[in-house]
Amino acid sequence: MYKYLKGIYRINKDLSPNKKITVGLTDCEFDWDGMTVEKYKDFTKVLLKRDSIIAANFIKLFECQVPINGTRKALLIQSQPHAIKLGSYPNSKSTGRYITEKYGQKVKIVLFNWYSWVPPDMHLYPWIPDKENRLTADGKWDAAFELSGLKPVGFNLTDSPFGETLFDYAPNPVYNYQKIADGIIYFVPFYEFQCTIGIPNVVDKHFAKELVDRDIMTYDKWLKRFGMKLIKPILIKKEKDFYNSVRTVNCQDYEKFKIQMNKWLTK
Repeated sequence: MYKYLKGIYRINKDLSPNKKITVGLTDCEFDWDGMTVEKYKDFTKVLLKRDSIIAANFIKLFECQVPINGTRKALLIQSQPHAIKLGSYPNSKSTGRYITEKYGQKVKIVLFNWYSWVPPDMHLYPWIPDKENRLTADGKWDAAFELSGLKPVGFNLTDSPFGETLFDYAPNPVYNYQKIADGIIYFVPFYEFQCTIGIPNVVDKHFAKELVDRDIMTYDKWLKRFGMKLIKPILIKKEKDFYNSVRTVNCQDYEKFKIQMNKWLTK
């Protein structure tokens, strides 16, 4: 978010007033002031309706937008589970589905190339087959991109081999990529993905204690489940070191991914 807002600021500095980008926040309302473990548990129940809340907030902002030349435009940036035309849980709707149902063909859901990432808590979703981090379509997509010369390209998914590929997190074979999105942009190869962590001096000695208190509230049930107890002085130092130190790392074991991709390039 820090880098995103700075980027928007840099872009807007050179734009005329009628072309400046406005930013609207759509996620669930939340305030740490007066927060307790009990209040946080109540908030987690709200998250079961998170996709509908995000969609409703977006629609409200969009409808309030003053049309330019008779047209409203918006770019909603979401992580994949919220953006696609499905839900994170069976029989539920994603944000993308809600908005598509509202505006129909005016909505286009476009993905960036990524890979099949398995979150640590994947075992909590029994309808999703167990899998490890791997490339989409067993590396065929990335092999095709490699053979094309790695030039950034965007295209429609409908009626393409990419669109017919089974969606990585599909609860059943009905869901291929053309069912959950309209297009895809291949930007850079996976081995150039970089994860940047940390913001210089974002956590000072005063906020570090508050941050640890928030951690304790957030992970209360996990701490009790495993009989763990956090030692504040140690954790305060770790939190400051973690968030204040800026570093860029590979997001995954790319050598393993390259083996998966290269088997298609040598045939």
